[in-house]
Amino acid sequence: FVGPFFNGESFSLVDAALAPALQRAQWMEEIESFQLFEGLDAIAEWKDRLLSRPSVKDSTVPEVQAIFVEFLKGRGSPSRNDPPSWLGTRAN
Repeated sequence: FVGPFFNGESFSLVDAALAPALQRAQWMEEIESFQLFEGLDAIAEWKDRLLSRPSVKDSTVPEVQAIFVEFLKGRGSPSRNDPPSWLGTRAN
């Protein structure tokens, strides 16, 4: 990386497109340590800078992490009767 964001100093479409995936990867790490970013220091630092950006934080509803965890637990499906995912069985 040349700058704080994917294309350097400016927040770009790449950053905006990957922010949701990186956000969910971060939440998955909080549930179960997959060490997704181990040895990928530049990527981990980019993820942290990206997720701390106010526009990224404000791009979702405040309870989006709780909604994501409920989805993993099987309670976020339209029928609400799906079994939890493997990761959902580990979520509090």
